[in-house]
Amino acid sequence: VLATGAYADSFMAITYDVSAPLGNTRDFVGTASWRGLSVEGRSFFKPNWSAGFNFGWTTFSESGTRLSEIENGQVSGNQFRLVYAVPVLATLHYYPNPNKYSDKEMHYVGIVARAYERENELQRGFYAFTENNWHFGFCPEYGFMVPAETVFFMFNIKYNYAFSSGEVDAQSYFTLRVGVSDIC
Repeated sequence: VLATGAYADSFMAITYDVSAPLGNTRDFVGTASWRGLSVEGRSFFKPNWSAGFNFGWTTFSESGTRLSEIENGQVSGNQFRLVYAVPVLATLHYYPNPNKYSDKEMHYVGIVARAYERENELQRGFYAFTENNWHFGFCPEYGFMVPAETVFFMFNIKYNYAFSSGEVDAQSYFTLRVGVSDIC
């Protein structure tokens, strides 16, 4: 995934993502996700601006006993709740002080337009109830890259927000990303 080179104006990155659910996502699955991965590519079109893509995967899961509302009543019992979030997105980033070829860290802010494929699954006994929808969303982020010998270490935080779609309300979560990239 990582490209090599010294003086071009693009880079590829791979990150490990840890996410914390917010709002409706937290209401459905209240635990943090330690299962996430993203692949990202960016290309500089001006000294301070880059555009690119990001493809990610995050899984939230929770098991336990919970009281659930159903038509004409409530039901309680062992449950397993699962949310798969697969964001596919276009990115735009601004670098206040682009230091692509120096030994200084490079900070950036970004706004991301996203299409989220989300699957919510509730397993209760022998039954599984699944809702699968595509959502449009956005994702502001702040991050920085620290140069090492031949790569950059990347750190950033994102706020993921997906608008409601079908019968699924709006969803949101924070993601902390740690990874490696190489400007080529």
